[in-house]
Amino acid sequence: FYRMWIMPMLFVRSLIFNIIFIILSVLVPMVVILSAPFTSTKGIIKVASLWGDSILFTLKYVCGLTYEIKGLENIQKESCMVFSKHQSTWETAAFTTILPPYVWVLKKELLKLPFFGLALKVMHSIAIDRKAGKDAVDQIVTEGKKVLAEGLSIIIFPEGTRVNPREKGRYGIGGSILAEKAGCLVTPIAHNAGEFWSKGTFYIYPG
Repeated sequence: FYRMWIMPMLFVRSLIFNIIFIILSVLVPMVVILSAPFTSTKGIIKVASLWGDSILFTLKYVCGLTYEIKGLENIQKESCMVFSKHQSTWETAAFTTILPPYVWVLKKELLKLPFFGLALKVMHSIAIDRKAGKDAVDQIVTEGKKVLAEGLSIIIFPEGTRVNPREKGRYGIGGSILAEKAGCLVTPIAHNAGEFWSKGTFYIYPG
C-alpha cells in the first residue's frame, strides 16, 4: 500500500517543488541583482528574503513540510553572530524569514553559481577559501567587523558544510574569534531539517 500510493505522491510533490525551487533560484537572484544599485545592504537582504518566503510557502502547500520555532525570544534584536547547524537547504531559506538582516559566511565556490552567486556577492556575503586556514580566519574577522558595524548580523555554519542529522562535524574557530574580538553576542541555532530535506536528495518529506 505504501509503495503504491504514498511514494508516487511523494515523487510528484517533490518534482513540483524542485521545479519551483529552480525557477525561484533564478528569478529572485535576478531581482536582487537589479535592485542592488538602488538600495542599501539591508534593502538588498530584504529583497532576497522573497526567496526564503517563497520556498517556505511552497514547502508548506506542496510538500506538507512546516516548522515550529522554540526559543524565538532568544533571537537578538541588535547585530550579533549566529552559529547554526547545517543539515539542509531549508535553513538557508528559513533564516531569511526568521532572523533580522544578516550576512552569510560561505564558501567562495558558491559565488560561481549562475545568478545566485552574483546575488550573494551584492549582498556582501563573506566568501572564504575553506582551505586557507589562518588567512580565512583573518578574512572573517576583518570583513565581519565591518558588517557588524553596519548593524547587520552574521550567520556562520561552524561545521563548514552540511552534516547529517545526529552526526557532528569538525567545528571551525573563525566565528568564535570574530565574536570575541568584536565583543558581540552569539545566538546558537539547532534544528532537524535534515530529517525531512537531506543533503543531495530529490525527495522532500512532509512533517
